[in-house]
Formats: sequence, C-alpha cells, structure tokens
Amino acid sequence: MYISNLEENISEELKLAEEIWIAVGLISINALSPLEHLNAQIHILVGIDLPTPPIVLRRLLEWAIQGKVKFKVYTLEGTFFHPKVYIWRKGSVLKAYVGSGNMTNGGWKNNVELFWQIEKVLECHKLVNWFGVNMAMGIAIDEKFIKNYEMQVFKPSKDPSIAHRKRLRNFKINYESDYDFYFRKEDFDAFTHERAITDNLTAKQARKIVNRKLLALHYRIFPKLQEKGVDLHHHHKSQNIVSSFAHTARNSKTLNGMWLYYGKSPDEAAAHPAKNDTEKSMNNHVRLQLIIREDTVGIWCAVGKGGGSRIDRNYFQRKMEVEKNQQYFFSLLKTLGDEYFVELAGKQPYFLKDIKTPQQLFHIIVQDRGNLEYYFIIGMNVLPNDERLLDNRLESFVLKEFEKLFPVYNFFKAPVK
Repeated sequence: MYISNLEENISEELKLAEEIWIAVGLISINALSPLEHLNAQIHILVGIDLPTPPIVLRRLLEWAIQGKVKFKVYTLEGTFFHPKVYIWRKGSVLKAYVGSGNMTNGGWKNNVELFWQIEKVLECHKLVNWFGVNMAMGIAIDEKFIKNYEMQVFKPSKDPSIAHRKRLRNFKINYESDYDFYFRKEDFDAFTHERAITDNLTAKQARKIVNRKLLALHYRIFPKLQEKGVDLHHHHKSQNIVSSFAHTARNSKTLNGMWLYYGKSPDEAAAHPAKNDTEKSMNNHVRLQLIIREDTVGIWCAVGKGGGSRIDRNYFQRKMEVEKNQQYFFSLLKTLGDEYFVELAGKQPYFLKDIKTPQQLFHIIVQDRGNLEYYFIIGMNVLPNDERLLDNRLESFVLKEFEKLFPVYNFFKAPVK
C-alpha cells in the first residue's frame, strides 16, 4: 500500500510506539516536534549531505544527553546519505514507511511525495537490521563536531555548488569509513578532553562503548594467550577486566584512556606485603595492557602509577644494580623493535633505537627512584589508521606484541616470598 501524506498516517502511530527507528538524509527543526514528548525508545541516523542544519544536530545531541534518543550522524566520505526510512514497534507489532520524503514539513505533508507502507513483520525486521548495519557506520557526535560542521560546511544560503561539495568532502574525510578497523573514530573521540573530564550521559556512553569493545577483544585474545602457556591473568571480577568507563573516587578526574590488562594472579598480588588492600589488587602491580586514548592505541608493559607497583619497582631497581642484569635487560629491550620506548619520571619517552648501551639505559631507568607517582612504561603506540588495527589483524598483532613483552614483564615481576 502506498501513501502520499506521511503525517496523516504516522503522527498518531508514533504516539503508541514503544520503539522507533528513523534514517533520513535531512531533518528540519520543526519536524522534530512530533518526537519531543514521546515515551518510545528512539534511534535516529541522519546525514549531512543535504545538509541538516546545526540547530537540529544540537537539539538531537541535547536529547541524546538526556537519554531521550540514540543518535548518530552518517559521515562516510564519498557517499551521499539519502534514505527515508521510518519504522515503529509496539509489542510484537511493527510497521514501516519507506519513500521519498525527508523528515521535514515538506517531506511529511507539503510536497508531493510517495511512501510505501510495510506491515509484514519479516520485512520490517529486515529494515531494522538494515538500520542497525548503517547505524554502526555512523558516528556519535559532540559540540566540537557541530561547531566544525557549522564553520566549515553549512552554508544554507548557497546552492550545492562545486565549492560546497569540496567543503563537504574535506570535512567528511576526517570521519571517512573506518569500519574495517576495530576501533573507529568515535572510539578515539570518547577520550577528547571535553569528554574525558565529564561524566554526562553522552560522554559516559561513548566510553562505555569502548569498554565493551575492549571486553569483546579480551574474549578473543585471552584464550589464545592461555594456549601459548603465557602465565598472565585477568582480574577475577569480570567488570574489572577492562578499566572503568565512569568517574569514581578511585580513578583519575580525567578519563583520557581505557585499557585491557593482564598480570599476576589475584593470589600472587594479594600475597605481597602491602600498605593497604588497594595495593594488593592486581592492577596495582606490573601488567601488560592494551590502551586506547584520543590519538593512539598503546601496547605496554606498565608498572604502576601513584605509588602503584611499588613492590615490583623496588625489586627491579635492586636487580639493576647488578651489571650482568643491566646487560641482560638492555638486550631484552633491544629485541622489541624501534617503535618501543621507555617512559618514566614524568619525562618525554626515550625511544629504544636511541639507547645505544646498557649504561645509557641504566642511567635512564634509575630516574624511576623517588618518582613512583608516575608510570614506568615500556611500550609502543600506534596511530588510529595503522593497518595493524584492522579488525582482521588486531588480534594477531596484540598477541605478537604481548609475547614480545612477556619476558620484560617477568623481569619486573617480584617473586612471592
């Protein structure tokens, strides 16, 4: 069945809906009114090619922060996002409209448009699945995105000229397709300064998505670490396998990174003498970790912060007073590769390729003494577009680097007495 005036049909139906999916190329501010007071769970995917006004993006972002909608923008470079799909569900009943009209007054009632009404449940489910695939390609935006879009692209008084299309392409190139990568631009954007220091719904949700991705990666790589016989353990509480996505009394005021980590068994960590129970937690001992931040993914052997790994660090420093251990540790680090660095005492990293002798390395690592408030890191960082972070390569990349770092981890690891 086809209809030409969407508003006459859908306006009352949406008031009954428990869940709504909307994917359109353009939304106007006045067309948002029918959604404002609904109780449904609403998912919206919108394009910027036509373009959607910044005022609309700000309203949707505001609603997303309030928890009223789940909202993304489709920014895939080289594509023109142009669907008009509206789906709603109440209980097991689904209904969809697919046609020519965007979510504007013109598209819903004033223009001559055509929509096909779909009520077969199987066909509606197919459309919901289609929506999910495309929603995954969209990005969760913030005010920074909107300001850049407003300044660089949005010119409502001008025709879609060659100049406009060039502006749009240059803007979208920063958000171009990265769905072949395990971590996408929105995952790195979760740790921008604006989001790192706040705990509103949007910032927390962005970090929570990264948390879930890291946990999913854990279930891919940890069984293979076990198969290799590597003596590494995850936290005994599943919610702590990945670092926190929310601000708490125990973590930093700035959540500018999140990590998946492995180290001592809970029994090994708890067996060490410590000042308090916090120090007995495995995440306060030497560990291997994969960390994502705003502009890098790191693979590190990390040795504490804020006094963390005190036992391992003191043990390591005592070992390094012996000359043969200095030589062994130097040769051990040199097997890691030129991308690796040593970072400690709050100073800029020392890249291994620039460290030429065991004595030079020793003079660097002794700086950790008296500077336990800083991390002691031996690791590497890669950029978001590094092909080793492609979904089909990340697993083998992390396993390979963890295997390389495991002897370093063991060199730091203080024995249980």
